[in-house]
Amino acid sequence: MNQLPLLDIDATSTPALPGLDATGPAAPAVNPDQPRAIAVLDKVRKLVQDKTRFAPEDIQAIAETDTLQDYTLLASYSLEAHFESRVINGFFDRGAADRSCDYAEEVEAAARALSKPRLLLAANSMESHLRALDTPHDEIQAGLYLPHAGKHWHLDTCGGCGGDGSSTCHHCRGRKSETCDACQGGRSVLCSAYNCCGTGKINCPACGGSGQAHESASEYVTEQVPVVTYQNGSAHTTYRKESRMVHGTRQVHCHSCSHGKITCHTCSGSGNIHCVTCNASGNITCRTCSGRGDITCGPCKGSGKRGTAAWVDVYATPAYSVALPEQADDDSRAIVDKHDPHAIAALSQSLTLGKIALDDPAFPQRIDARYQGKLRIVRLQASCNGASHHIVAYGADLRWLSLDDIVEKLLQGDLQALGNALNHSADGGFFASDIDRLLLPLRDVAASELNGEVIESVLDGVAAHAHPDVVSPEYAQQLRSCMLGALRHIYTRLAKQFWWKNALAALAVALLAFLFSGALPAAVAGVLAAGAGLPVFGRRVRGVLTGALGSRRQVDRAIAIAGKGKRNRLAHALVLGPAIAAVLAAGHLLPERGPFAPAKAATNIIR
Repeated sequence: MNQLPLLDIDATSTPALPGLDATGPAAPAVNPDQPRAIAVLDKVRKLVQDKTRFAPEDIQAIAETDTLQDYTLLASYSLEAHFESRVINGFFDRGAADRSCDYAEEVEAAARALSKPRLLLAANSMESHLRALDTPHDEIQAGLYLPHAGKHWHLDTCGGCGGDGSSTCHHCRGRKSETCDACQGGRSVLCSAYNCCGTGKINCPACGGSGQAHESASEYVTEQVPVVTYQNGSAHTTYRKESRMVHGTRQVHCHSCSHGKITCHTCSGSGNIHCVTCNASGNITCRTCSGRGDITCGPCKGSGKRGTAAWVDVYATPAYSVALPEQADDDSRAIVDKHDPHAIAALSQSLTLGKIALDDPAFPQRIDARYQGKLRIVRLQASCNGASHHIVAYGADLRWLSLDDIVEKLLQGDLQALGNALNHSADGGFFASDIDRLLLPLRDVAASELNGEVIESVLDGVAAHAHPDVVSPEYAQQLRSCMLGALRHIYTRLAKQFWWKNALAALAVALLAFLFSGALPAAVAGVLAAGAGLPVFGRRVRGVLTGALGSRRQVDRAIAIAGKGKRNRLAHALVLGPAIAAVLAAGHLLPERGPFAPAKAATNIIR
């Protein structure tokens, strides 16, 4: 789109677009409530009081300037006429504003001819909307702004059906029926009776298809029966014959069938039955046309007419920017660079519509709305510990632009003391176990709430730490190193004091278990006792930190930080490792059974 010179329209005196009342006053686009003035000194002192251990009176004001920085917010709206075209049929829903064209070639030309008046109407509507009272500067969103009022259209006779709306069915070719799929036109299908399958025979129900049957039979059986007699004290055995009737069954050929098969009752032995799909006619109703012989024409949907419709919609694309006067200072430019235009507007004391500019009153394709805003900027010259600091806050809620490291320098002293104590502890050697030198500076660092929030955000992997406007990233990393280093030394040195106690306790439990059982149960009991020493060590650490830090919340945070930073693993290894090693060594050296172990039950069975 060619960029034309902008025509400025003053919101109060310059004539508006045709059809608009240009005499109305300019209305503010945003009217924020005027907040109660908040002293920057009070805000800094509250930050120190809430987030650090220091007294707010450590910060004293030298001078303060409170200004309203003028700026211009430019809302530029690009207007574009989108030509739309659709294929229609005789069922096209015509609106009251739709216009019919005599020829198809006229449709597109007539629709495109509306681009200019529709753009002009959209510009008029947008200007009226922007001038309305209490209209936010960003109310107009990207997308469709002015939909079409009507369409231009033309319909011709459909070439597919010749205007009838239907055509001969291509499947049945107008016969209204088609060959039956089940019998393929043969009017009969194979018999579906069980075991027939077109053979005309089924299994005999009497013999189950085997061809053999069983019938009852009886016969006499003669057997030799022994008879024992006694004579002169001696037994004599003789035999005599006896006959008895025996009942049973015998296998014979089935009298109801021939080789296990009988004639099928369903097909009477033919193997075929009448097709039930087509009722033995060989044809079924055409499924494509449902028996009508013709089908609805697809291109015209049965209307017999086909053509095109076209229209023009107007779309808007807003773009926003903030401009400062040439004499604006670096603080103002830093604020504008830090936030987008919408955030600047939200932070402003006021934002008022100033001018509306068009690129071309006769054929507008861009509208620029200029808003005049005022942004509060407060500069405080303060002193802390003999040093002077330049503090800058801005916006209705006074956000920090620069604290000039005033809070960080307060915290830096505690962190430096902790770093020095950490360096001294590192020179103590491997067997050093004293922690008193670390506890006092650790208490001072942990007493500042801000330090805990910063290190937790750093350990959580947050891109920007918890208070980027208050302390620098370098301070956050230094805090992380010192805090985790101090906690690692405390955990490790407490473990050096505790490991041998845990090992002795585990050995005592193992020996006691050995006396009444054996080596293997003793080893298991000793390992369990060594593991039980870990929560005891945890209570020991909590007790030491509680005595140093005081607050339970700070103790919980310190323990959580040590866990997140994995600075307690070496201490846990020192607590568990020697105890488990001692128990396993004792289990290996002790005999299998203890002196008071019960004797094993005898396993031999006396027969």
